[in-house]
Amino acid sequence: MSVAYKTKISALLVILIFLIGLYVYGIFNNTMISNKITQAPLLSSFVPSHVKEIELSTTQGSLIVLQKGDSGWVVLSGKNRFPASSLKVEAFLNMIADLKRGKLISSEKADAVRFDLDVYHAKKITMRDAKGTRQWSILIGKPGQSGSEEYVQLSNDAGIFLAQSSMNFYVAQEAAYWYDLEVFPEDVTGNAIKEISVSGIIPLDGEGKTVKKENYLIMKSETGGVSRWAVPGKNIILDQASVQLLCNRLAVLQGIDLAEKSHNLSSDFTLSVTTESGAHYSIFGKAIEGGVQYSIDRVNSLYVFIVNTNALIRAVMPLENLIVRQK
Repeated sequence: MSVAYKTKISALLVILIFLIGLYVYGIFNNTMISNKITQAPLLSSFVPSHVKEIELSTTQGSLIVLQKGDSGWVVLSGKNRFPASSLKVEAFLNMIADLKRGKLISSEKADAVRFDLDVYHAKKITMRDAKGTRQWSILIGKPGQSGSEEYVQLSNDAGIFLAQSSMNFYVAQEAAYWYDLEVFPEDVTGNAIKEISVSGIIPLDGEGKTVKKENYLIMKSETGGVSRWAVPGKNIILDQASVQLLCNRLAVLQGIDLAEKSHNLSSDFTLSVTTESGAHYSIFGKAIEGGVQYSIDRVNSLYVFIVNTNALIRAVMPLENLIVRQK
């Protein structure tokens, strides 16, 4: 074999090795770029605390607006303006901030229809800052095959991404999902309550068919460093665990909806609580929907809570349920 021939073979081997190296580098580099795109935030420079307004819209024309004011978040839906749960809104915004772009599926405008991202099918989330100078808009298409992914697109970007997200869940919710449905303010906790009074007719079953007239006051006092519940002026021994359970349930009593106050001020019962700090709250309950629900009007509130009777009977009890049972 001649020297010239060996030199040619060596040169070809070098070129082949070089080409293989380029190919491997290309695959590796493309994988790196793809991974970077996958892990990049869906919204760049997005700060949840900067958001002061959120719009959630569907293809059916429904629109829910959440706005942040001096006293917290409110829900605007139709003519209604009700307080929103700050915990739910903040959880939603943090979820948006954590979203990654995911896999780039297409950059072709015509592909929007395939993934329900066209104007006739896409759901939309729009967020704005206080001055209206910043706006973030996300289009949400159909779910991916895994069920935990969604096809998404930014309003200012042609790219269609398959992202790990649950935004379809949020835009599908009714306005009531966002309401602050806690009957009592957050300063009312199970341990903070020191006085409870009940007067009127309260339900004893979830359908409101069995009721009982009650009129009692129970108070918590401290003797020798020990707090105990008692009925003032009466020789009645209360079950301390049952009363504490009652306090805990009152503190977390929730409605299922909110409604505007009516001019009808009649009520079936009144319940009042006083806290250790001296705060006093009273609610007036009125049976509605044949007794399966109650309208709960809290003094100085601009709206009423709609509460399922099943939830109410766990937090509004007759006195006999709180007394130590004689063996």
